[in-house]
Amino acid sequence: MNRKICTALTCSVFIGPGAGHYYLGLKRRALLFALISSIVMVVWLGVAIYQASLLLDGAITQNVSMFSQHLTQISMRNEGFILPVCLAVFLIIWLWAIIETYQKSR
Repeated sequence: MNRKICTALTCSVFIGPGAGHYYLGLKRRALLFALISSIVMVVWLGVAIYQASLLLDGAITQNVSMFSQHLTQISMRNEGFILPVCLAVFLIIWLWAIIETYQKSR
């Protein structure tokens, strides 16, 4: 494996989706991967912060039953599935970027 392939793959694996493409000079492709993965992570972070605020609201009241009720409500809402879906989409995009970086660098 030559140095160009190794460096491009290292960028894709350790920096993030699109970094290897950018190293290879595929700037539009790099921007596409970076934008999609950034949007997914912003959604994931927003939902995680929202759920944490709901849990803190229950914890601040110092009522154990209310805290468990908030926890149950969070898991029953539609937001409960968004975190794993966002993480799965991000990992698929990242894996796709790594594979494509390898293919484009050959």
